[in-house]
Amino acid sequence: MSDAVGTIFWLLVVLGVFAWVVMPDSWTNGIWYGVQYKVPFRDVHTSNKPSDCDWTYAPLGKKGCYYKAVVGAFNAAGDLVGGDNVPQYGKDSKTGKPIISYDGGKTWR
Repeated sequence: MSDAVGTIFWLLVVLGVFAWVVMPDSWTNGIWYGVQYKVPFRDVHTSNKPSDCDWTYAPLGKKGCYYKAVVGAFNAAGDLVGGDNVPQYGKDSKTGKPIISYDGGKTWR
């Protein structure tokens, strides 16, 4: 009986890995980032990767070979509060009011 349970377990693992590879990025990224950042899957929005160097395009121009994943977390107001390229927050030393920098601390508002 335990051999059957082990076989079923490994079959499910292989099936899960196969499904992960075959499923579109918009599904797998939602699962991955939902678990990583502890947010509901319905709140994770991703786009698919571009075509893989589609050489059927015209000879000049972009071929869709470049892809960089960027993560951004937004609060209820729609402000970027976490992830890549997140603004830096601080306090004005003179007034004590909150300030924000969108360019890595070069300029503050």
